[in-house]
Amino acid sequence: MRLIIHPGHAKCGSTTIQQFLAKNRRYLYANRVLIADTEFRMPSDNDFEWEAETPRGFFERVVREDKFELLEKRIKAIGSSSDFDIFIISAENLPNHLDGNGRRIYEIFTTHFTDIQIIYYIKPQDTFLMSAWQQWGYKTGISLHNNIIKAIANGLPNYCDIVKKLETIFTKEAIRVIPLSKHVLREGDLLKDFVFACNIDLSNIDYTQNAANKSMSLILCETLGQNPELFKDIHDESIKDMLVKFTNDNDLLYTRFDEMLTLEDREEVLSHFLLDNQYLHENYFSHVKFSNVFSAQKSFDNKISEKEYYQKFILLLIRNIIEKEKEY
Repeated sequence: MRLIIHPGHAKCGSTTIQQFLAKNRRYLYANRVLIADTEFRMPSDNDFEWEAETPRGFFERVVREDKFELLEKRIKAIGSSSDFDIFIISAENLPNHLDGNGRRIYEIFTTHFTDIQIIYYIKPQDTFLMSAWQQWGYKTGISLHNNIIKAIANGLPNYCDIVKKLETIFTKEAIRVIPLSKHVLREGDLLKDFVFACNIDLSNIDYTQNAANKSMSLILCETLGQNPELFKDIHDESIKDMLVKFTNDNDLLYTRFDEMLTLEDREEVLSHFLLDNQYLHENYFSHVKFSNVFSAQKSFDNKISEKEYYQKFILLLIRNIIEKEKEY
């Protein structure tokens, strides 16, 4: 059996891939492809979760509670099964376990599987840092600019560090580092690229997918970030959920204001990671021009001003609140 590990870096398409795998789990199962559920169970187990997206929580407990024997028992059962040709594991926290005790996870993988492939997606650091702030940073009250300074000081995102740690466990030939770029992705599509990278022949698989884990407009994040007391923690999505409800998930909620991160800021971020990016490019995707992946792009100019945006957004909220009141 071939083991495919997708140590999905946060904000690099991981949720999209996991939802795709969960949605197609029965089809994949019929084609001898097993997708790990939240507890690493087999489909023959009564409590197997067909709709589960990721075993992220399971890995967290294995390391925290020293349950490596449980992981090994389940990996051994799956690896010895003749019902499948491919086993896919996707979890965003796998890169977090390349150090210390968590490294035993990978030792267990290599003990029970001889054919292992790593598929690791990344995005340019300037884009990543903006997305990460829209997901978590603004909830702490920190500005986009200061959040970027803080992240860079901490060496984040640490793609190159993660890849070099993977190289101490697996051969470079077993590792695929793929930039989220239209110049690299198969047909410019993440899901088609993932299936291709897995080397799975699935001509009838369903690629239709709604956008996953969309980030709210930078303008909204900036405003909400001035009131961090609204959030319990960085993972609190209650405000976003409420806005989705009262805007009927209108595209206005996600209007891009990427010019908030200037071209100069983008260039500064990418220059900081230049050596890391050169290493990744040279070793993993040298067939693509470096500048097609790691070059600061000027943000498009919005056709709507901040004032016009807020006027439209408030009007949208009022109209939808009135409509929802009529339903009661």
